[in-house]
Amino acid sequence: MNDQDKLRRHTRVRDDIPVLWQIEGAEAQGRGVLRNISVSGAMIEIKGLLFPGKKKVFLLRAEEPQEALMVPQRARIVWGKNPPAGNGYCFGGVEFEQMSAETRAEIERHVHRRMESLSQGMGMGIADRNFGLDR
Repeated sequence: MNDQDKLRRHTRVRDDIPVLWQIEGAEAQGRGVLRNISVSGAMIEIKGLLFPGKKKVFLLRAEEPQEALMVPQRARIVWGKNPPAGNGYCFGGVEFEQMSAETRAEIERHVHRRMESLSQGMGMGIADRNFGLDR
């Protein structure tokens, strides 16, 4: 695999979006947090002893109504990492499925806003700060 193959298809930003999840066709369900998000997928953190197997489908719903449009309802599990001993939290990558154009546009706006916010914060170097030293 060359370096270009390793690049992500879409910009991903860190986040903390609380969600409710259920495995499609199963009783397994719970709460989780989307720890990062892009228009193609997300990393989700869930409490559990084992992360559900690859290729299963999460049915997702945002816990906060104002974030509902930003959370696609279906996501296929593409990888999972089980917790270290005693931690109790698993991480996994999901790829969004059957996303509406409206949801995709909302995620794109969200990612763009987060990237702008990051770039503005990084633009403020130490030389730009006063720290009250000019008294």
